[in-house]
Amino acid sequence: MLFKKEVYLLVAPSLIWGQVLKIQPGEIPEELFNCMHLARVPIDMDLQCLTRYTCRGGGQHVCLLMRPGQVQRCTYCGDEAEPQHFEGCLYGTHTDIHCIEHQ
Repeated sequence: MLFKKEVYLLVAPSLIWGQVLKIQPGEIPEELFNCMHLARVPIDMDLQCLTRYTCRGGGQHVCLLMRPGQVQRCTYCGDEAEPQHFEGCLYGTHTDIHCIEHQ
C-alpha cells in the first residue's frame, strides 16, 4: 500500500500538468517556438530558385525553378536555414525570359 502512495505522489503532478498544457493540432509548442537552433545538420534537397526577374513583357516574376541544393536543419525543431544551391539556374541570369502572362 505504501508503494502505491509513493507512485501516486510521483505521477500525480505529471498528470495534472498534462491537462493544463492543451496543444491543438497545428500549434507550435512554446519550447519549439523559442528554439535556439544550436545543433544543425546539412540536408541535401531540391530548393526553389527565388531569383526575381523582369520578363520580356515587363512583368515582375519569381523564378521558382527547382534546383539541387542544401539547407542546415535544426535537429530539435526542424527549422531550415542557409539554403545553398549546388548549381546555377537553367535560366542563367534571368534576363531573356518569355512568359505567357505578359506577351
